[in-house]
Amino acid sequence: MAPRRQGFARNYNQGMRQARGHSVLILNNDILVTEGALQTLVEALQTHPHYGMIGPRLISPNGAIQAVCARKLPTP
Repeated sequence: MAPRRQGFARNYNQGMRQARGHSVLILNNDILVTEGALQTLVEALQTHPHYGMIGPRLISPNGAIQAVCARKLPTP
């Protein structure tokens, strides 16, 4: 645990350095996880072990897909 709040990215990075296990889940405290969602993400990682990260579809309370999760990402 961080001794004090240091900002979003810094606190997450610190947590990931301390994490143990096969995968790390970054989940904000305002997220509602639907039934089966985490299992689907784990299965995707197991099916595609060459993936470095995955992300879920984010759905607003009104049912609309949030654009932040539905855009193309740049390639290296």
